[in-house]
Amino acid sequence: MLSVGQIARVGTGVGPGEIQRLDRERVVTVGANAEGRALSAVIGDIQKAIAAVPLPAGYSLGQGGEGEEQQEVFGDMIAAMGMAVLLTLVIPTIYELMDKMRDKVTGLVKRGTGPAAPAKIHEG
Repeated sequence: MLSVGQIARVGTGVGPGEIQRLDRERVVTVGANAEGRALSAVIGDIQKAIAAVPLPAGYSLGQGGEGEEQQEVFGDMIAAMGMAVLLTLVIPTIYELMDKMRDKVTGLVKRGTGPAAPAKIHEG
């Protein structure tokens, strides 16, 4: 188990004189600056360290700030790439089906049996 002193500089300071809440739940915010390393690497290390710590009942951990935004952006990028691949496969299929339909309708019209065949009018 790691102590806080092994991964952070601990010092005394002045904090807010109020209880912070998020969605009516008490919140304690721990902030950090990642210097000299990629944010994703720092978040990965933090998540590994936190996973090893058992939380008491009723407590939970969450991530915010730039790390949360980065994960959201990556999720959006993956969704956009998925849509691009899907459209790349679907649009040519739609064009092919429309082309086949046009050929069938054209064949029916040429034979005079299709819905677009001119009506014959008989005058008596």
